[in-house]
Amino acid sequence: MCNENIIWDRALSLLEQRGFSRVSLLMLANELALQLAQLSVYWPDREALHYDCLHYHAG
Repeated sequence: MCNENIIWDRALSLLEQRGFSRVSLLMLANELALQLAQLSVYWPDREALHYDCLHYHAG
């Protein structure tokens, strides 16, 4: 399993490069060579991923 910092870095990078409408949890899982279920520990759905990334940038 990837460590949490690697997951966060890749999620933020994908959103920055491709935009919110084009990034999904499946895309992130594929980029990290993880199972989709492994990301559900962090985000249960795409909206949660987007919310956390926006919160990160705001904060």
